[in-house]
Amino acid sequence: MRETEPTYVHDTPHTPRAAEVAWGKRIELASSTGAGLLGLALGALVGSWLRPAAVPLLVVGAVLHGWGMLARRRAEHAAGAALPRWSVALYWLCWAALLALAAYLLFR
Repeated sequence: MRETEPTYVHDTPHTPRAAEVAWGKRIELASSTGAGLLGLALGALVGSWLRPAAVPLLVVGAVLHGWGMLARRRAEHAAGAALPRWSVALYWLCWAALLALAAYLLFR
């Protein structure tokens, strides 16, 4: 019988698995921030050309981002991953920002 890797359902901040998850989250945050800055810069460069498509692009981007966040969160929960507190805080902050953006688009 083959040995399997242990499942880390109840990781604490001091376990190697928790540190690995935290490092992975930092990598994801850096990548996402970089992508956002690139998008911002591209928008600034071609802003007048993209102006008519701004709202549809915002809606599609928000839906894709929200779906991606939700799917990743569900996968992490199913895997029993111990997430760093700052990652959980950013997750909920992002949902709040998406809600604020939706309210702005509806009531502008």
